[in-house]
Amino acid sequence: MGNVCFSSSSSATAHQRKKNNSLATESQKAKMKDLMEKAPVDEIDSKFRLFKQFDSVQDYSDHHFRNNKFVQESKLQQRWIRKIRNEWTLLEKHLPEMIYVRIYEDRMDLLRAVIVGPAGTPYHNGLFFFDFHFPEGYPNTPPLVYHHSHGLGLNPNLYANGVVCVSLLNTWVGSISERWNPVMSTMLQVLVSIQGLILNERPYFNEPLLSYFSTTRLANIPSRSYNADIFLLSCKKMLYNLRKPPKHLEDFVAGHFSHTRAHNSEDMQKHTWLVFQLALLLLIACNLIHLGSNHQNLAQNLSYCL
Repeated sequence: MGNVCFSSSSSATAHQRKKNNSLATESQKAKMKDLMEKAPVDEIDSKFRLFKQFDSVQDYSDHHFRNNKFVQESKLQQRWIRKIRNEWTLLEKHLPEMIYVRIYEDRMDLLRAVIVGPAGTPYHNGLFFFDFHFPEGYPNTPPLVYHHSHGLGLNPNLYANGVVCVSLLNTWVGSISERWNPVMSTMLQVLVSIQGLILNERPYFNEPLLSYFSTTRLANIPSRSYNADIFLLSCKKMLYNLRKPPKHLEDFVAGHFSHTRAHNSEDMQKHTWLVFQLALLLLIACNLIHLGSNHQNLAQNLSYCL
């Protein structure tokens, strides 16, 4: 009898040990899975935090102005070179938040900038990429600029073909004081102008004639409608940016949208009505309203949008 009891106790102990080992193994697997899932996120976050606001890079193969004439270094171009280097110094020391710049040591005439859409605007947290070229006549003539629009017109001053209309670059009408001044104007001013004057909270009134009605209550209706359309286009542009970010900005794009997603998730938990609005906007943006009761297509397209 005692032997049976001893055998039973040993069996129970062995069974418990096996169960504990199994639980430990499952726990280890869970921890390993958790680490594996977190590793890419941590890597993205680490690279994002180390991303410099101003830096020099080598490869300019995807720059819009890569085939433009490059001023070779010579005694005749010392003024041009000195001016560009002064621009670099100014940008490195005084870039405002949400503007990031990359220069090319081997092509001093090229520059790339990314501007983060300001809060309180339909461009909030969107990424806007601009390529610049300093022509041979610089600074007597302003730099050339191209917006990576992906064929989307996101503002009366940002055309679908990449043209940027701003008085400071002489691409838009303006008073003498607003236009490019070879002595006073700088690349920093250009970037700040794009950020503040173009990517603003009411871009509808960037149209010259409409600006006169910006203080009228009636004009708020089309302005809000325009903002809604721009928000949808900005969401679409975000997808393009994620799929194929410009060279040297891949880590920034991945990290930025990773942080944005986490921040938005917290906000949506507090304000659930925003979830409904965003879902509705995504449905409209992807033309899902035309799918009717075809739930399979609906799910596929919705997952594609998200």
